[in-house]
Amino acid sequence: MRLKTLALAFFCSLAAAPTLGAAAVCGSREERVGWKLTLLGFSKVFPLSVTELDGSLEGRFFPKTTTFALTALEDGKHFIRLRCREISETECRKDRDEIEFRAVAVSLLRVIGHAPEDELFDPRTWELRPLGEHKIEELKKCHSDLWERLAGQVIAGLSPKRNSR
Repeated sequence: MRLKTLALAFFCSLAAAPTLGAAAVCGSREERVGWKLTLLGFSKVFPLSVTELDGSLEGRFFPKTTTFALTALEDGKHFIRLRCREISETECRKDRDEIEFRAVAVSLLRVIGHAPEDELFDPRTWELRPLGEHKIEELKKCHSDLWERLAGQVIAGLSPKRNSR
């Protein structure tokens, strides 16, 4: 499954590479085409990242926590459930929110990264590294509503698929 994720991310980053470079001007046709490719790539990579979350070992992201992927949004905004041992409920919710953020950010970086994954984020914990944060900040300059745009893709990625007969 990991190889499939990497192959798709690599394909999407190659497809987007000419349009997402530093030379793309915000609002230009080139940047708009690049953004469409980015969203397409994200829509394919994000569900695979959620699958990876669901299959992760206890303590992968935070000590004494176990992560479970949900098949639909819970409370209208959460796509994982985190079981925590020996920490407060408030701290557990904070950790869940951080893992959800990392899942979205890592999925985005797998599409637009243009660098080895381990330079963008920690492959084990998905904690962003400075280069990964920089790549996301570059996108936020053109798309101040970046997280809202990606939220639509997250919701679509978790929606039950209809039978297309």
